[in-house]
Amino acid sequence: MATTTPEFDPLTLGFELHEQLASGNRCAGFLFGAGTSICSGLPDLNRLSVEVASKLTTDQRAQYDVLRSGGRNLETILNVVRGIREILSGSETLYGLSHAAARDLDIAICRAIYEVISDGSPKPSAAHVSLSNWLKHFHSDSPVEIFTTNYDLLFESAFESGGVPYFDGFVGAVQPFFVPQSIDPLTHADSARNVPPPSWVRLWKLHGSVGWCYANDATSLQKRIVRMTGLGSKPTDEVVIFPSRDKYSESRRLPYLTYMDRLRRFLTSGERIFVVCGYSFGDEHINEVLRQALQSNVRLAMHALFFDTIPDHARAIATHYANLSALGRDTVVIGGVTGNWSLPTRKPAAGEVWHFWDGAKNAFALGDFTALGAFLGSMMRPKPLVSVAP
Repeated sequence: MATTTPEFDPLTLGFELHEQLASGNRCAGFLFGAGTSICSGLPDLNRLSVEVASKLTTDQRAQYDVLRSGGRNLETILNVVRGIREILSGSETLYGLSHAAARDLDIAICRAIYEVISDGSPKPSAAHVSLSNWLKHFHSDSPVEIFTTNYDLLFESAFESGGVPYFDGFVGAVQPFFVPQSIDPLTHADSARNVPPPSWVRLWKLHGSVGWCYANDATSLQKRIVRMTGLGSKPTDEVVIFPSRDKYSESRRLPYLTYMDRLRRFLTSGERIFVVCGYSFGDEHINEVLRQALQSNVRLAMHALFFDTIPDHARAIATHYANLSALGRDTVVIGGVTGNWSLPTRKPAAGEVWHFWDGAKNAFALGDFTALGAFLGSMMRPKPLVSVAP
């Protein structure tokens, strides 16, 4: 007997998501991936992997191409290179790389990433500006927390241009340095006393930043991670991009691990709404945190928005955990049930704009960061959206 594929009304979902984000009753968070930077002209990970190669010396490009030949992307290559740095010494080689060659290639790759992403000083898109404006006018007893895998400085630029205060765990003016205790207080009392006010957005860069580099600490005579200041700043040493996944030779309190701990704590306690956009669920370490949170926190409502089809990893998680909604252009997984979008049950009223629905293509639109930005921007209008007719 043939089964009928369930259909979901985009109008209902669009208004529900609007109300959840506009109310301020839940702690709100976002996870933004590379897809949110593409609208500013920056490359995705595959294109970045190719463009980085063009910035390397002839010998380093040959080494890089050997590692790419197995189908590895840029971040996987960095994993391998850093693993070689950590396990080899002297004249030993692996993939043709010695410890010294791996160190030099690691530094060269990160500098190349810096050059590609910083080339032309990319500007925040209209969506970044809309997000910034929404954050500036959003009122809640809890701060909005933004987690991103992006290396670029588009969110920082948009926030600073829009006058949105934010905190990323770095303090100082000349060479801001990372203070893990400001993100991960030892006690709840410390948390209440030692963090910025709720109006400050929290910005946690899970994969590092072209704005971070290592600098020598004159007191300890060791290197520490600092944030560069000023638009013309350039790294004086290694750019801090993407963590090694195999072994952490640095302190446990590096930004990467501290930020991942923050993501875990944010998702696993209390009533949360968490919106994912531009992230393809390709990082298993992040996926594991998401799965644990979905399982342990029944008050977590997570919405993953996709520009095109729902990736297999995301579909599998959404099918297993009913509190994750995976929303693609044509297909959807809600409450663990896979279905298609139906046509909206009514047409827009006079003066009403549905940023969540592409009427020309009959497709759900919020996986496009541009549409999501406009959707958030609509919440600042004095006149509320028309409610769904019964």
